[in-house]
Amino acid sequence: MAAISGSITEIINTHLARNEFNSQDAIVLITKQLIERNREERASVAIDFERADYVRASKEIARMTKFKDKVADNVAAANKARSALEWAESYLTSAKTELTRLLGSTSGTDRAATASVFDGFIQSINSKVSGANVTVDGYRNVNLVGNTQGPDWKTDTIFTPTSDKGAGFAVIEGTFLGIDFQVTDAGGLNWRLDAGANTFYQYKNDGSGERTGLSVPAEGLTIDSYDAATGAITYGGSGSLSGSLTRAGLGLLQSQYYDNFADDTSVQTAINDVDAALITLSRKGASIIADAALLEGRIDLVNSKIENFEDEKDRIRAEELDASKALSKAADVKLRLALDNINLLSSLNNGLVENMVALSAGPSPAQGLFGMMGY
Repeated sequence: MAAISGSITEIINTHLARNEFNSQDAIVLITKQLIERNREERASVAIDFERADYVRASKEIARMTKFKDKVADNVAAANKARSALEWAESYLTSAKTELTRLLGSTSGTDRAATASVFDGFIQSINSKVSGANVTVDGYRNVNLVGNTQGPDWKTDTIFTPTSDKGAGFAVIEGTFLGIDFQVTDAGGLNWRLDAGANTFYQYKNDGSGERTGLSVPAEGLTIDSYDAATGAITYGGSGSLSGSLTRAGLGLLQSQYYDNFADDTSVQTAINDVDAALITLSRKGASIIADAALLEGRIDLVNSKIENFEDEKDRIRAEELDASKALSKAADVKLRLALDNINLLSSLNNGLVENMVALSAGPSPAQGLFGMMGY
């Protein structure tokens, strides 16, 4: 009987152990399923980039950026020209100041020094306008105020949109605002001084702008006579050249054409020419400066719009992140509560197993006589 009782107890214990194992296995399974559900309930995407307002802001930024890229070179060319004109005005103003100081001077040294400074201002003006080049569209060299072409001192022209919506369009016409001249000889052919080579070259009069092959070195060449009113000029010294002098651009000439400022009359003539140059610069440069300011203003406006749309995208991203965090936090809290309940259930389950094991073993023998009697 004792053997049978022991056998039954072992069987019960085995079943209880198996039930306990199965119960724990079920808890593990439930926990895994809860974690999987938590993953599903958490925000799967931190930011919804397909939101209509986010997409609209991105498209607007792309459109306005495309406009900026399209006009960037034109803006650079206009600004480069404007900068050159501002420098030219500064140099002309300084030249007038130097000439005005020279009036009444009896010092030959001062007059020679002023002539050298004056020529330096002219060289600086030409350097600025000739250097106002910008590469447009990746290959085209554009200069609105210098680096001229052909017999008419032709500069470049810019065609540019002025609105990011495609409604505005502007034509910025270039004009030569440096300092140059040519001498037209009796045969109607033009001679121009190449400052770099310090040589007069003769050009064809067929509009091609090509040289004829004839030239006269400027080194040692002197001005024998020059009438500013008619333009008639004769060169002598180391060479010979005569004809009618025509000014271009701002209408100034080097100091030698003002008799190197030998007297106040020549100084005043130069001052008058500087005043005229300032007027020409203001009149012809006004449209370029205005167009440059217009384009720059448009770019500033577009930049402001882009910044506003970027702020809108930042707001949307922050909103999306906040919503995503809230959703994920709620899912995590839900999971935490479920796991706490499982932990509690697991603890209670262990107590239940212990009670069932104790029950399967039967009650303990009674104390004293009843125990001896088998109760």
